[in-house]
Amino acid sequence: MKTRITALLLALVMAVCCLTGCTSTRVRSYSEESSDASADKYAAALHAYSSGKKVMTINGSPVYWNEYAYFLCAIMANMEQYGMQITDWSAVYDESTGETYTDIMTKSVTNNIAWNHLIETKAAENDVTFDAAGEQYVQDTIDQTIQNVVGDGGTEAELNEKLQSYYMDLDLFKYFTRTQYLYNGLASKLFGENGANISDEDVQEYADANSYMTAKHILFKTTDSSGTALSDADKAAKKQQAEQVAAQLKAVTDPDKRVELFDQLMEQYNEDTGESSYPHGYCFTSGTMVTEFEDACKALGIYEVSGVVESQHGYHVILRMPTQGDDLVMSSDGSQQTLRMLVAQEQLGSLLTGWVDEADISWEPKFRSIDYAAVFTPKQSFWKRLDVFDWFEK
Repeated sequence: MKTRITALLLALVMAVCCLTGCTSTRVRSYSEESSDASADKYAAALHAYSSGKKVMTINGSPVYWNEYAYFLCAIMANMEQYGMQITDWSAVYDESTGETYTDIMTKSVTNNIAWNHLIETKAAENDVTFDAAGEQYVQDTIDQTIQNVVGDGGTEAELNEKLQSYYMDLDLFKYFTRTQYLYNGLASKLFGENGANISDEDVQEYADANSYMTAKHILFKTTDSSGTALSDADKAAKKQQAEQVAAQLKAVTDPDKRVELFDQLMEQYNEDTGESSYPHGYCFTSGTMVTEFEDACKALGIYEVSGVVESQHGYHVILRMPTQGDDLVMSSDGSQQTLRMLVAQEQLGSLLTGWVDEADISWEPKFRSIDYAAVFTPKQSFWKRLDVFDWFEK
């Protein structure tokens, strides 16, 4: 099952989506330029301890400094993107609870780490294993990421160098990708392949709550293949054609016959080549489509046809369709998943949030109270950098 994580697996989203240009709703991706510019700023945290230094266990699963430092740096970089600066880690962040910036950062990092480790443990509890298909999934992801961020003929060594500007290395990237594979398998185990066990009622509730709509349209483009605007005369001819099609459709009152005729006219007139990938119509939420298209859809009842709607793309004749679980949802990164799959992801996300809250977290003595100010300050002592005195603190 090919899925695009939405507001779930931060690690893979930050690792892959930051490099390929898509975004996450949990922590938004930051630009390549800002990440590279921040690399020196956060280098101290990355090297505050050896990458294999054990920080904690989560339900018995060990967590090492390379993973902890990755989330710490990623969250700091994301905060900075929104103009947030922490100058005093001991200052109170939340007056109602008395939590400091240190408390909040530790909680944020720990929750994100726990999310991944609990996917592993819950997958094992549900007999979801990392198999040969999983190995292929990881390799395919690596190959695609190399192509995206390094270029054709790129190597894993070059990818590893690139990943280091995003606070990780290739081994950590592989771990996050393996976790993604297990997440997909866990979703299928609990909710059926592609969310098949999700009820129509749950789908509709999700669609309503998140303002999803489904619509077909016939586009009469007002630009040529190079993007140059057509002449006024050609535009007028296109508009007249669109008006005739709209009138023809409005004359049909039976919903089934209207859909049938719409499909026939789409095949004859539609100049939107991308719509062929969405056989049930475009399923989208607010902010996905151009404003004129979205506003027109909102004004239509199910199976109702619009008049001629003009946008930067041309003239649209729109048919509002019922939103269904098998509708393919439009996404910014080009991946496709059904609305039912989105609901499955949300429900699995809710389960994971509960599991995180109940997780058994055991800290190593050295990390029970982390001094973030010190972590982000380069170490001056060679011996301290080697952590040779750690055993005194245990």
